[in-house]
Amino acid sequence: MTTPLLIVNNEINEEKWPTNFESYELAGKIGQGAFASVWKAHCLKSKSCAIKIIDLEKIDTNLVDIRQEVQMMRLSSHPNVLACYTSFVKGSELWLVMQLMEKGSSLHCIQRCKKNDLSLPEIECHITYILYETLLGLSYIHGNGQIHRDIKATNILLDCN
Repeated sequence: MTTPLLIVNNEINEEKWPTNFESYELAGKIGQGAFASVWKAHCLKSKSCAIKIIDLEKIDTNLVDIRQEVQMMRLSSHPNVLACYTSFVKGSELWLVMQLMEKGSSLHCIQRCKKNDLSLPEIECHITYILYETLLGLSYIHGNGQIHRDIKATNILLDCN
């Protein structure tokens, strides 16, 4: 499991999020890793969200490390660090409820720019903005004594704001 994903332009919503899986409707898988999958979902009491489902039986990470990372995500209060609204266990799965980042990863964003035949200066402008916002998030993480262990384009998420 990796540390929190970095995001660009996140607006944390202070709504209450339920801690039972019956309150969420999974709409479709939007990501897959070795030990977790990420789903677009809808909270029946709230709005759309993303849910990362970690199979605790398949992980090779210490549970203490997972608990610390989830706690860090729950306590994050920076607009460029993905916060976890709530988390709970369903059977052998850990569910992390997070903001849905509508634009996806920075990798996908840059790939779309290339596909739409944007000029190199236009793409560089997008990359500059993403890097600047990413560095603000990393500065916050490092200022709290944490280290992001998996910085890559697929872990830098963008929303629609």
